[in-house]
Amino acid sequence: MLGATLCTVVALSLVFGLPEEERLNLTDFAVVVILNLVMSLVVAVWFTPAMYALFEPRLPALAQEVGYKEGFFFKIYKKGITSLRRFRTLFYGFLLLMFGLPVFALPTKIEGWTWYNDTLGNEWYVENIRPTIDKWLGGALRLFVQEVYEKAGYREAEKTQLFAQVRMPQGTTLDHINNLVKEVENLVGESEGLEKYVAYVHSEQSASITITFSKKGEQQGVPYQLKQILVSQSIDKAGAEWNIYGVGEGFSSGGGDKIPSFRVEMRGYNYIALEKQAQILAQKLMKHKRIQTVNTNERLDFSERASQEWVLRPYNRVRETASLSNASVVNATQLYTEVSYPQMQLLMNNTLTPVLLQNEQAHTYNLQSLWLNGIQTQQNGLVRLADFGRIDTVKTTNTLHRENRQYIRVVGFEYFGSAKFGEEYLDKMLAEMQETMPVGYTTKKLSYRFGDWDKLQRQYGLVAILAVAIFLIGGILFESLRQPFWIILNIPIAFVGLFLTFAWFGFYFDQGGYAAFFLLGGLVVNASIYIVNDYNNLPTHEKQEGVLYAVRHKAVPILLTLFSNVLGLLPFLSEGDSEVFWFSLAVGTIGGLVFSVLAIFVVLPVVMLSAKTKV
Repeated sequence: MLGATLCTVVALSLVFGLPEEERLNLTDFAVVVILNLVMSLVVAVWFTPAMYALFEPRLPALAQEVGYKEGFFFKIYKKGITSLRRFRTLFYGFLLLMFGLPVFALPTKIEGWTWYNDTLGNEWYVENIRPTIDKWLGGALRLFVQEVYEKAGYREAEKTQLFAQVRMPQGTTLDHINNLVKEVENLVGESEGLEKYVAYVHSEQSASITITFSKKGEQQGVPYQLKQILVSQSIDKAGAEWNIYGVGEGFSSGGGDKIPSFRVEMRGYNYIALEKQAQILAQKLMKHKRIQTVNTNERLDFSERASQEWVLRPYNRVRETASLSNASVVNATQLYTEVSYPQMQLLMNNTLTPVLLQNEQAHTYNLQSLWLNGIQTQQNGLVRLADFGRIDTVKTTNTLHRENRQYIRVVGFEYFGSAKFGEEYLDKMLAEMQETMPVGYTTKKLSYRFGDWDKLQRQYGLVAILAVAIFLIGGILFESLRQPFWIILNIPIAFVGLFLTFAWFGFYFDQGGYAAFFLLGGLVVNASIYIVNDYNNLPTHEKQEGVLYAVRHKAVPILLTLFSNVLGLLPFLSEGDSEVFWFSLAVGTIGGLVFSVLAIFVVLPVVMLSAKTKV
């Protein structure tokens, strides 16, 4: 019991070796479970025997070694294990392919390895043969990495909120956007099941409304209903660009199948030269058939927004004949439009008060009136802008960013395929760019994926540490350097169950899935420890009889333990995939525990019977 409990405690303690942002989500969970495990050991050693002695004071007489009667099902089981032992090479190969070989992770090209690029990196092989090889040799590991892990991410258990954000075109006034927000506020106020709603007018062009719901409103589906109402009403608000979305349990629907997108940050000391390098990178990327468009002027910050403005382009011939200057036209135009800043300040009651001067019809004056009715100038009287020039709509550029005297430009694109192959292709193009770019110009891949290579290395390292820790505990417990490998073998087979559970059923993998890895690593070895320990203590010299008797002797308590673990996790499935952390923890652990039955009652006996050990 001490060895089994210590294995689970060590597995959960590995949480403290994760990166900080991942550790914060799992620390409380690990600490609470470890404390409960320690207390359960105290209860099992002292409390349970005391209660047994209290209610069952008469201990049963010790049974003599009379052997056991083989039932029908046990005979079939015994014959099956014996047959698998006879073909153990094929059996081990099947287990290896079931878990999967990481051939799908091999790069398409390796710089300097001609033989590799001509064989495994050959274009015909990659396009026609490799998908089949990866499928058959990748096993459950390939399914998990490509179908689950690449679409995974961290989630927070947020309170259900509905956001309505609005963007207005250039030239909108504060009054106009404020009146628009008031209309939406009145519409929201008519709904029931709300806790509160707050409106923000950030500027003449942007505003937002944040809506929070009561618990009763969430249960009645008010968030979905109100969202649909706002979406339908936003269609009638001409000229406004709306973004309506919700967060939290009331709107969560898992990760979804999103197209992988990539962003590259480019830096240089000359803006024009940097733009040219961005165009060169775009041309290289566009050569791939899975990349359709490349934006060479992507936003550095997602809060940035390219807007539109009206530009008056005067006719030179009209301006010369009318002796009309650009400044006079601009000054005259401002007299007809609404102002957004004070022109002066007056001293009133010892306080400077801002004063705004504008035409009393300014709020009704629009671009069409300005264009057709004309404006009054001081030198030339009434002038029609239609005769003076033309008005063009121009899209403004993104904000220029500069750091350490270097201009910053972002190139973005979407890859219609696996994110892994898209990242490999991008790395290859960036390597080519570095060879030809001038000195002082650099490229950097901006990554927002769930797990980059550095994090993956640390996670794989923690799994290796877990195996070493269990080996040391098992070696001390069994006084053997061979038998600990028997119990370690259960871990990858249990992971197969976790892989297939997420891949086949499409469940979302978040930080709860990570916790399931560690929890499984400690739980699945417990049953093997009990079986191997009983096997070592049996007073028999018949290897096959000893192994199968140890399995049979512990079968009922092991199955009851697994069944109770599964039952204890079932309540976490009631909220569905929208439940953050606990749902992923439950489904991952249940899948692994179910698959551990195969490891305990099939794989472990075959391995023990095949081992050349002295009984």
